[in-house]
Amino acid sequence: MKFDNDLLKQKIKSLVEKRDEINTDSRMRAFPNSSVKTYDPMHTLKHECGGHNLVCNHLTDVNLRYSTVMFPYYNGLRRFGAADKNYLHSLYGKVSVNHKIKENLLARIFDGISV
Repeated sequence: MKFDNDLLKQKIKSLVEKRDEINTDSRMRAFPNSSVKTYDPMHTLKHECGGHNLVCNHLTDVNLRYSTVMFPYYNGLRRFGAADKNYLHSLYGKVSVNHKIKENLLARIFDGISV
């Protein structure tokens, strides 16, 4: 079987271009000027400690992927978007999101500790 080096080079170049296109999407990286894919720990804390602490599930609507912290895949957002807030308000009413996060975290930290 004859192997076509030019075709292989073309396929590799195409894959590299697709990879670079994905990695240059600044909305998916905390440091858009870096060529290394990085993650913003503040996003992860907001998602895990903010959202899941308040018993929020993932919001899986693909149209919301760049506008909700609770999207199941990393998107780098540091603030709850409108969909996140609407979800939280549907669970807890119209209260401050930050107040509710603090209240839940403190309750979990001090749960079972007698003073």
